[in-house]
Amino acid sequence: AGIFTIPRMDLAKEGSSWVIRGASPQDRPLEPDLPIV
Repeated sequence: AGIFTIPRMDLAKEGSSWVIRGASPQDRPLEPDLPIV
């Protein structure tokens, strides 16, 4: 995965590398290089 900037409360790709902002840790992708703030 690359470095992505997650838009605030935007769409999430389930089972992929994007999740919504403020998602639970278990719902976050495993890629350590994906900044979720």
